[in-house]
Amino acid sequence: MHTKVFVSEDRSKILVLFYEAACVFSNFYPAGFTASALPNLVKKFENEKEEEKKKLTFKCSEQYFMYHKALLVGDEEIAEQILNESNPMKMKLLGRKLTMSKEQLYQWSKLSKDVMYNACLQKFSNDEKCRKTLFRTHGMKLVEASPTDKIWGVGLDKNDKRCEDERNWRGTNWLGEVLDRVREELWERKEFKNERELIEQESLETRCQLLEHFPTFVLFFKSDCVFSNFYPVQFTASPIQEFTKNSKNQKVFTFNCSEHYFMYHKALLVGDEGIAEKIMSETDPKKMKMWGRRLEMSKQQLQQWSKKSRETMYCACLEKFSKDAFCRKALFRTRGMKLVEASPGDRIWGIGLEQNDKRCEDERTWRGTNWLGEVLDRVRDELCERKEFKNERELIEKESLETRCQLLEHFPTGAA
Repeated sequence: MHTKVFVSEDRSKILVLFYEAACVFSNFYPAGFTASALPNLVKKFENEKEEEKKKLTFKCSEQYFMYHKALLVGDEEIAEQILNESNPMKMKLLGRKLTMSKEQLYQWSKLSKDVMYNACLQKFSNDEKCRKTLFRTHGMKLVEASPTDKIWGVGLDKNDKRCEDERNWRGTNWLGEVLDRVREELWERKEFKNERELIEQESLETRCQLLEHFPTFVLFFKSDCVFSNFYPVQFTASPIQEFTKNSKNQKVFTFNCSEHYFMYHKALLVGDEGIAEKIMSETDPKKMKMWGRRLEMSKQQLQQWSKKSRETMYCACLEKFSKDAFCRKALFRTRGMKLVEASPGDRIWGIGLEQNDKRCEDERTWRGTNWLGEVLDRVRDELCERKEFKNERELIEKESLETRCQLLEHFPTGAA
């Protein structure tokens, strides 16, 4: 449970206590958005006009916050490092490395709350899942129950009874205040009227239950799960043009699973027609993978594959889910959640942990990069926007959260 809701006996006070990175209210939560730098903080750069106009991609609100801290100091090198970092904790540590004068420390203490407000405003205005969760706290007070932070948090753990009474807090709860302010602004925006009205129809009990138990991650691994590359789904597709020598004559092949498509393209990149044919004639996904691993690759080919493999996997999954309704519906049921390949032996495509390992619940303790999960999230979001799948999407939107979770866990998807 990443969020804890406290409701007073007379319901006059409702506190939403949060802290872990897996909670949407955390600045570490992975919710990407694009935004320009705040104009009053780019003046330290020589090309400040270009910097002001440039749209930057941020992976989380922590990245936006720490990047602006580096802008205030005028440290271009650390600002660039923060932008290139993917781990929120490392972003935070880079921000702490900044050498600040007394004047800059004073400036940051005055500006930091507004910078955090803009970070959260960008995050929640751009991410529907995060915004809906934020809207469910309407009429409640958000509280960062960080036991160690007495500025942005309250200096107490969410299970500490002292959290229930503001007079006992050991911190100022700046982040909670910022989030309350962001929620109230977005709540009034016309473009979010439909979302707001849907939330208003939910009872207080339902909202509290969803806040406490909303599933953040969908963990999968075994081959009997539709999200696995080994799952048997037959589809037809032409090879990606850049992998073929004759791009004018595009053949259409039948693939038995996404692993089939993926390993065939690996053989095409190497130019090994013999193994490519063996992969195509194979029916066992494990043997397809085995043939792919037998390919002899030069250093240059290894570099090429490391750059192209992720996009190849995206194309494989896009073909699979766009052409199979059963798999696609299961994928649509994960909307608003994050897919995670809980492969204990794979630290690139998976997270290097088994799905019953408690460390799966917090991205900071993952041992892998979850490339497959990220690819599937991207495929789902693209297919959800396609007009031809509108009816499927609308039917799934009518399902309750409980129904979706139950179907994901027990209808043969193998997900948890």
